Amino acid sequence: MDNGTCGQSLQLGWDNQASKSNKPSFLGFGDGGLSKYQVYIDGTSIGQFNSDGFANVCITAPTALADGFHQLTGTEITPHAGYTLAPFDFSVDTVPPAVPTTPSLSSWSDSGTVGDNITKYRSINFFGTTSEFSTISVQLYSGLLGIAGTIVNHTDGSWNATTFTLNDGNYSVQSAAMDEAGNQSAR
Repeated sequence: MDNGTCGQSLQLGWDNQASKSNKPSFLGFGDGGLSKYQVYIDGTSIGQFNSDGFANVCITAPTALADGFHQLTGTEITPHAGYTLAPFDFSVDTVPPAVPTTPSLSSWSDSGTVGDNITKYRSINFFGTTSEFSTISVQLYSGLLGIAGTIVNHTDGSWNATTFTLNDGNYSVQSAAMDEAGNQSAR
């Protein structure tokens, strides 16, 4: 997948073989600065692509691909005609995960009266669940500020995250889930 060299950074999620775009771009490395390739997705030609002066070959799917698994293949046209490129298996996932549950303050982070959501601690632990076990991570926010993040337990969708050190004040904490392709849920 393109790392931004070809204009579309698709390595935002945990899986660098998953695209949240249905028209993904790919970064290949050519046989020098004057190479040309015939490229296919799922056996259908998507065109010919040339390398640049740094031997980068930027390949973009010309039409939208369906969500699911795909394979990119190619054949070198010049300078070594007939050389076959190693197949690249990838997936397209354009659907963001569901919003996780509202973060709850963990009992060991809740000082004073339990349940009042007031704490004396500056690094606070929250917990919750996601309804989709394929969700990879959950990020916690207060407004636009990211304050914590964690990996989701794939057995039951549970998660817990401890914030970085917070200043005194009131915080409205929201959670967002991210999947392998880098799609992020609403908060």
